[in-house]
Amino acid sequence: MSEELTEATTEAPAAEQETPETDTVQEVDYKAEAEKWKALARKHEDQSKSNAEKALKLDELSATSQKEREELVSQLDALKGESSKTGLALQRLEIALDNAPEGMSVAQVRKLAKRLQGTTPEELAEDAKELFGDFTPSAGPRRGPQERLRGGASPDSEPERTPQQLADAVIRKSRGF
Repeated sequence: MSEELTEATTEAPAAEQETPETDTVQEVDYKAEAEKWKALARKHEDQSKSNAEKALKLDELSATSQKEREELVSQLDALKGESSKTGLALQRLEIALDNAPEGMSVAQVRKLAKRLQGTTPEELAEDAKELFGDFTPSAGPRRGPQERLRGGASPDSEPERTPQQLADAVIRKSRGF
């Protein structure tokens, strides 16, 4: 025990001697630590500002891309609608051409194709048959061109006028007779 006491007493004065030196070292350490943390804080502030600017740019880009996406979707919807209308018009025209009677002009078929009603090809074909049924040429006798018949006593051409008769006719026309 006595040895332990002597060691403890010897250590105690040594601790007292180290204390003033460590206090100075600790003060320097506190100042260095404070400077270190200040430098880190400044660094983090700069990085935070940079990140905030980048976040704003990202928000702007995402808003712009969202607007562009919405515009593209609306254009796509419009084109789909236009495509379906065009497809239906083409289908109507094809069915009208298939069901049109012989001798009907293409212009007439186009006019009538616009009037076809239905959404399926079968409905359109039924409507075309009904519509073109009204325009089918009749099976009656075909007549050829008629000749202008004249009697045998009448001359083939009018007699020629004399110059005096022509002059009289011109004067009468100019005076209003």
